[in-house]
Amino acid sequence: MKQLSMDITPFKNWRKLSLSRLFPTTIIHARGLKSFNQAFVSLCEQKKNNSHNADVLSYCYHWGNFEFKRVWWLCLAVLASSAANAATLVVDSMGSGTHTTIQAAVDAATAGDIIQINPHSDSKGYRENVVVNTANIILRGNTNGATASEDSQTCPTAVIDGCETAEDSSGCGATQLLISAADVTVERLTFRHGEIRIDTGGDNATFSEICVIDPENDAIQTTNGSGDQVRVNGISVDRSVFQGGRSQNIAIVSNNASITASTFFAADDGIQIYGTDFWQYHWCM
Repeated sequence: MKQLSMDITPFKNWRKLSLSRLFPTTIIHARGLKSFNQAFVSLCEQKKNNSHNADVLSYCYHWGNFEFKRVWWLCLAVLASSAANAATLVVDSMGSGTHTTIQAAVDAATAGDIIQINPHSDSKGYRENVVVNTANIILRGNTNGATASEDSQTCPTAVIDGCETAEDSSGCGATQLLISAADVTVERLTFRHGEIRIDTGGDNATFSEICVIDPENDAIQTTNGSGDQVRVNGISVDRSVFQGGRSQNIAIVSNNASITASTFFAADDGIQIYGTDFWQYHWCM
């Protein structure tokens, strides 16, 4: 069963309310909210505002000074049902998965699904211009994640290459990945010779353990189809490796962005972020 995750470390000793007893196989996730109290109240108030059925109400639960207000069990049941119905779609260029291209798997995915991407049989990788407009899906390479030391790096073997794609059949620098839906996660993939573009609607895009090698343009950017910058909030880059490039490795307009535990080699311009509440730790250039 797919897990919806949330860091509840500050609330390990909470009292009366125990979600592990309510849903033993489900952990609740609400990215971008600063406390479990906010997450829980926000989640349930959405249902409260859109329902007139008083039977789904229960009373308040407290932990210390936190009031969880009215809990909408219907809201939680919807999340549990969503987790149960999540699917894993497998991309394999040789046909041993559910799809042979990443785009086909993305088009077939629904919210909550995981797209597992096997390394391509051609060492040059997948030559695609992947467009993601379905929210809350995960693109995950079926390989080890990116790692780096002071003078070397190891990249995932599941590769998306920006050369000789449908967007530009004779050159490089294509948009390998365009994200225009919220809560999309990209893990353990290598992107070469292109760019990753996040358009309006792509809030909370997360990149973890990826490699970006020799991008032709800004490696990760927030731009629309006309090339104009747009604000996309909550972008996160974690434990990733950037090497080379002719422009910025990260050029985004984003509030609440974070770059953590990432390494940049031979970067021309490095990082350019416009927004508020940006935070970073343990990254080097």
